[in-house]
Amino acid sequence: MKRLPDKRVSYFWDGMGELGKSYSGVLQLPKGQPAWDVYLAFNRDVEWKNKPPAPNYWMHQLNGQPAERRLNGDRFAAEMNKLLQIKK
Repeated sequence: MKRLPDKRVSYFWDGMGELGKSYSGVLQLPKGQPAWDVYLAFNRDVEWKNKPPAPNYWMHQLNGQPAERRLNGDRFAAEMNKLLQIKK
């Protein structure tokens, strides 16, 4: 909690890795491969309900996944900027 000492920041612990397992299906990863080392970007209108929503854009650092989605900071930042410019 020392990294982001701001009252607006919330921390959650997923000791059983349920979110990574859930996102494995959302991102269509091979069965049994959790969504680990993934970077997800969402439109501001996305609502989290019973199931995790699909991201508008995502990248990874996983073995055996598409090279075009391999994390590239500049490309990810450009996609984030596009999402930030979407107006309600």
